Amino acid sequence: MRRFLVGLMAALAMFVARPADAQDDLANIQAYAAWTQQIGLFAQEAVNFVGVTQPAFELAATVEAGTQTEREALRELSRWRDGVDDQLNAFRRRGRTLEDGPSYILPGQEQSTALMRGMPDNILDTIETYIDDVEDYARDAIRGRDVDPLGFQAAQLALFQDYYLGIITLNRAARDGLDVIHPQRHLLSAMILNMESTNIVFELARQRMGAPASEYAVEDFQAALDTNQAGVVENIEEGRRRLAAFQQQLEGERAGASGVAARQLDVVLEMMGTYPTSFQAEVAGAEILSRALSIVTPVNNPASYDNFLANFSEYEAVRDQTQLQRQAIAARL
Repeated sequence: MRRFLVGLMAALAMFVARPADAQDDLANIQAYAAWTQQIGLFAQEAVNFVGVTQPAFELAATVEAGTQTEREALRELSRWRDGVDDQLNAFRRRGRTLEDGPSYILPGQEQSTALMRGMPDNILDTIETYIDDVEDYARDAIRGRDVDPLGFQAAQLALFQDYYLGIITLNRAARDGLDVIHPQRHLLSAMILNMESTNIVFELARQRMGAPASEYAVEDFQAALDTNQAGVVENIEEGRRRLAAFQQQLEGERAGASGVAARQLDVVLEMMGTYPTSFQAEVAGAEILSRALSIVTPVNNPASYDNFLANFSEYEAVRDQTQLQRQAIAARL
């Protein structure tokens, strides 16, 4: 569920504002786009570390079932952790190269770029805390100590809440560096609202698991979700209007362009064509989150909770895949 999203509409602003044959500008745009794409991929691949924890839980189950001794399971758990640490070290090396930042920073994106440079460290901290918690949980279960599955899930959600807060901060900085005429500004606003709703829903789930209220608690859960959903719809409607105007402007320029300029405008228009999917994803996500009040019942109805998580993950997958597609297109400028 821990996903990373950031836009490149500032690149389009530079592209439209300057001559098409300004190769230095285009090279700078391409360098920035390529770096942000790699940051996005890095953050998205962090989700894979949720999957590597499954063997730890399975080891605890084998001891409980009597198919493996405690000593054997603990030995395998140590081997499992060594393998995960190898993966983490390789991931960490990738993160260090990204922390150097891009060779060029787009005007208006200085703050968001600084936040992105710190993102690999933040992601790794989140992963390592999660892996440590899983190992401790599995070790206690293998040794026959009392463990609280719901308490562990609540702790996981608290990690996700902190992660989303970091993404919200980053996206807010990226949004504030964009002019109101850009559809990306309104898409980012919608995404921020949906991530805030995500933290509210996770807070609701945590409390229903028996965890105490945290900083993400609100007085009226449903009212907060409804307000955010209305804000998402409003921002997406404005984003669609801005997109239509931007596309019309670019198509007009494309009609009189040729050679390199025409090819570059084709790339920009292709990127613009990905926005309707992103807009629809955020509207769908807001609807899923606004209905969560009666669905997120992990104690009384775990099947309902699991169904919510599945639907939420589908929404996030569309959001992330479309964003990465847009970044890949932008890198071709």
